[in-house]
Amino acid sequence: MQAQPFTGMMPSQFAIVQLVFDEIVQAPWFQDTQEAREDCSVMVLQQYRRGHSEQDDLLRECIAIARQRYAA
Repeated sequence: MQAQPFTGMMPSQFAIVQLVFDEIVQAPWFQDTQEAREDCSVMVLQQYRRGHSEQDDLLRECIAIARQRYAA
């Protein structure tokens, strides 16, 4: 997938990103540190920009990455 240029987000788009982030950081396997949260937020936004803009697709992709990076 090719990354889309980032031109800001509509509230509905931000809501999708926020829901995905919240679900990941609340998972029991997530190693909850400030650094992990910051990195995770960047990762979710990057995946959104890479074309994973549907909530289910974004969540699936981000969970796979997050489990590799942040699993306790």
